[in-house]
Amino acid sequence: MTHRGADGEARNNTAENRDAENRDRETGRAADRQARNHEDLIRFYRAEVEGGRHLFDIWESGGSRGDSVTPSTYSAAYRQWMTEKLHAALGATGGGLLSLGCGNAAVEAEVALRGHRVLAVDALPEAVAIARSKGLDAERGDIHRWEPAEPWAVIYLDGVLGHLLDPAHGLVPVLRRVRSWLAPHGVLIASNDAPQDGSPAQPAPGVHGFHWLSADQLRDQALRAGFGSAETEEYRYRRPLSGERVRAVVTAHAHPRLPGPRGVAA
Repeated sequence: MTHRGADGEARNNTAENRDAENRDRETGRAADRQARNHEDLIRFYRAEVEGGRHLFDIWESGGSRGDSVTPSTYSAAYRQWMTEKLHAALGATGGGLLSLGCGNAAVEAEVALRGHRVLAVDALPEAVAIARSKGLDAERGDIHRWEPAEPWAVIYLDGVLGHLLDPAHGLVPVLRRVRSWLAPHGVLIASNDAPQDGSPAQPAPGVHGFHWLSADQLRDQALRAGFGSAETEEYRYRRPLSGERVRAVVTAHAHPRLPGPRGVAA
């Protein structure tokens, strides 16, 4: 039997203390980043324009603030396409839809009209009020702190992940958290405008703290976060000033899908 002397115990205690201090510092840095992220959201979405309207009001009418739009309200074709995609995913998995960062809840309202249960969650009360005005169950919650009361079949994030990119850890922490809220055969569907410079992530001009994210970046981050499989696609729509834009979309499965007949994924 080997006995550890006082010097060895002291060194071990010092290393443990150092590790604890590093964890505390990282926790503090993460909390600071989350606080700044929330402040960025408030500045961007609550900034008033002529007539005292906020961005949610403008988007709800199908309008834009300069080139700033969300395709779910600005593009009827995108709204229909995403509604069909979510409807198909819900039909395949059963259960309901959890929308995180629901914003104007335009797609979510269409999904509810198809007979699916929907819970809309947003950090800003203006978005929650809009979702409720459309007959949806809605709660106010920050994705870093809020937790659902039950697992969900499909989780939807439309234009949300661009607000959540961590400079040190990417999207892995938040995607790992979201994955834990899925039912065993659940699916995450997330979309975000893609970079224009070919990079995995590009800061969006005029929107502090927001990033455009490539389809490959979304897929790779989902796999690193523990999703069993992930597929990507792109949707093209037009913005009022800059013209055609690419929307990157990832469908990530909580667990690997079993092969179906002749190798087709079930």
